[in-house]
Amino acid sequence: MVAKYKVTRRKVLKGAAAVGGGALASSFGAPMIWAQSTPTSINVGAWGGLYGDMIHGGVGESFEKETGIKINYVRGGDSAKMTQMRAEKGHQTLDAVYWTPTAASIMARELNEVVPIAEKADLIPNIASLTDSGRDPAIWSDYSLPPWTYGWTLLYRTDRIDEATAAGVNSWDVILDETYKNRIGWPNINWGNGWGLLTLAMMRGMGTVESGKPHDASAGWDLLEQFKPQVLKFYDNDGEAEQLLRSGDTWITIRSTFENSGFRQKGLPVNAFTSLKEGMAATNEAMSIIRTGDTAREDIAARYLNHALSKEAQAKLATFYVTPIVPGVDLPADLAAQLLTQEEVDAMNHFDWLWMGKRLDEWTEQWAKALAG
Repeated sequence: MVAKYKVTRRKVLKGAAAVGGGALASSFGAPMIWAQSTPTSINVGAWGGLYGDMIHGGVGESFEKETGIKINYVRGGDSAKMTQMRAEKGHQTLDAVYWTPTAASIMARELNEVVPIAEKADLIPNIASLTDSGRDPAIWSDYSLPPWTYGWTLLYRTDRIDEATAAGVNSWDVILDETYKNRIGWPNINWGNGWGLLTLAMMRGMGTVESGKPHDASAGWDLLEQFKPQVLKFYDNDGEAEQLLRSGDTWITIRSTFENSGFRQKGLPVNAFTSLKEGMAATNEAMSIIRTGDTAREDIAARYLNHALSKEAQAKLATFYVTPIVPGVDLPADLAAQLLTQEEVDAMNHFDWLWMGKRLDEWTEQWAKALAG
């Protein structure tokens, strides 16, 4: 049994005394009082686009309002954040980051400048509201926590695939249908630390954590050879994937349930297959605290993570169509109907991000040879 982060009332009160003269955050019902040494701003590494809008609108705005602490966003993906941290070794300027558990684990191991969640658990009492899987270090590493959840599945163009045809799709194997040859968008190996490969393995019953099936990508490699002719473009980033779908060049692609709702709201003719028998893949976004050497900054970063897990922030994040990672958040019925149910969340496949990260270099070389062959 993997040890979970344990939070007690004694720890909460101890943590409250450590920052701001002993006052709890306003999300616990008391006013926010900060010590004089408290920073007036923190730097948060975050993605841009829909993710950036969601992070600020769902978490940042209310955090700034409650604390008076300004958030400066540093935009970029995992690679950009990791490059920045390597360049700033010993004098990190980021305070908190949104990235993946893989990146968190790599940077913690390489630089020893990511704060273990257990070290700041006193200041993150909302950890206790997470389900066991939401605070399991075997999934999220010892250095990160999930801010939300949603599923990765197949999105399709509704003006290219009619309702009747779409209703008959119940498997990821639709990507192998000759009807869609040269109309599939698929992630390259460097996107998401190997999502494209592990999804193919998942389709053949391998590569996931909680299923008890082996950590084995071999079935993905076997399927890749059959799948290659179906793919119009192996995309390298989210923007490229969206553009291919938006233009109608690709009819089916891996995207998220939250993006599906966002795209539809903007008038893009898309929908998602959410009843695939193999299941959806759970997302892997995570939050971490960076070791700056300034205890006050690290403590504020921990409180930022705690705020993200508050029911207030979780309800606001849901308006961007992600499913709250904290159970029991009250949402309007029409909004809740557009999100994953708890049963759908429980049924999602979890990839082993830490295992994937250790094999990415090897996979990248093998992937390049497979596509060139």
